[in-house]
Amino acid sequence: MGIMFISLFLSLGFLISLGILNMGEAMGDTSPAMAKALDKLRPIKEQIGFWGVIYGLISLFATLISFVSPISFLIGLFGSLFIVVLSLPYGFVKFKKFFTIENPVILEEVESIISKVTSKQKILGAVSLGIAAALFLTAFGGGRY
Repeated sequence: MGIMFISLFLSLGFLISLGILNMGEAMGDTSPAMAKALDKLRPIKEQIGFWGVIYGLISLFATLISFVSPISFLIGLFGSLFIVVLSLPYGFVKFKKFFTIENPVILEEVESIISKVTSKQKILGAVSLGIAAALFLTAFGGGRY
């Protein structure tokens, strides 16, 4: 049970921080609270992206093998996918430093995903925050969904 709560809080942390980063960069001028959160997240966004891709892939495979209920399975699956997709624009630069990707097709597809994510940052950031809220409600909502 302890590992599930650690995974839940990591997922919530990544979804919320990536949602704030994406919405903040897409909206420009924001409220003072959002600006304060962005000031703390921007210096470490490459680390968030790098570890978000790694954690998202691990979480994705763990979600596929740990089926609890249909709703929590779908929310966990979409949450893991969103962590990976939203982390790519921030973490891909760091991945290129550590790993040499020689296949041009893979590079082209990843850069295509990154351009699509950055063009829809505001929408994906809001959906990320919505998935975080749904994940929180399925874990602490009081009922088995």
